[in-house]
Amino acid sequence: EVPLLAIVKKRAETDYLFGMFTTYLNAPTETKDKIQSMFCPHLADLISVTAQHSTELAAMFTVLFERANSVATAYVRQLGPNSSVAVEELRRLPIIFYFNSHTYNDGKHSACFEQGSKLTHSCCPNTLYNGKGTR
Repeated sequence: EVPLLAIVKKRAETDYLFGMFTTYLNAPTETKDKIQSMFCPHLADLISVTAQHSTELAAMFTVLFERANSVATAYVRQLGPNSSVAVEELRRLPIIFYFNSHTYNDGKHSACFEQGSKLTHSCCPNTLYNGKGTR
């Protein structure tokens, strides 16, 4: 399956997020709609579930949401006042990628797939992906 969106992995978090936003905004509307329809929990729901099991995980998700919001706000501000891009649309992208993306292209990219991204959402998983080797 060809990825809907593949983002080059970069060391600096801000560079990675800005690259993600730019790649997304250059994608066709149909691709953007498919990406935005992927699983993206609300922070309050995610925190209440994870806090029951791990305060560290709940704290990590809080930081992820805050960072996504901060960088999305800066990105939209950089686009200028005439931009029609909503902060909320971009703020969701890192969360969507966290829950739906797979390593792609020998680990150089993080990618969301229309069908393949749905494979990670099972209460009773029956498949395993191993990205090592040639088979």
